[in-house]
Amino acid sequence: MDQIPFYQPQGDEAVLFEHAFQHQLPVLLKGPTGCGKTRFVR
Repeated sequence: MDQIPFYQPQGDEAVLFEHAFQHQLPVLLKGPTGCGKTRFVR
């Protein structure tokens, strides 16, 4: 993938995900198909 996919963060989810990553904490992403879970992680 050459470009970073567009993703509009909701609330503080990006901050929470970054914190979990830095502290090696697991994160469960739930949502319907097509809601942007994979795009958020990328």
